[in-house]
Amino acid sequence: MKFFKLSHTAKGKTGKIVAVTYSLKKSASVTFLDNGFNIGYTNIDLPGDQDSNPNNFSTKGGQKYLCLQEDGGLQVTLYAGGMAGDFWTLDIQVDGIPLAANTIKVYTDEKGNLDYNKLTK
Repeated sequence: MKFFKLSHTAKGKTGKIVAVTYSLKKSASVTFLDNGFNIGYTNIDLPGDQDSNPNNFSTKGGQKYLCLQEDGGLQVTLYAGGMAGDFWTLDIQVDGIPLAANTIKVYTDEKGNLDYNKLTK
């Protein structure tokens, strides 16, 4: 049995535990906050998931993250900064099935933020 740790923000939340894989791509100037990427209240290890291309991150092989899926969807949180025109895209699969929301794409706002913090189906 593999143990995993949910973020403290999951306290009081209910749902089911699901296996999540992901693929994240960013433009070159985007920077991610340390420990600033969570799916279903589980911290995602971006340095460990970085591909040979420094702008791409993904689960590898049979790797999966165990995450809490609420009735309203998966809580996806990613804090990032960048410059005008920067973006990142995220594809998530839950138990091998892509989210209905399909690709999440975020562009910089007027302050240079690329933050995302929503329940996503």
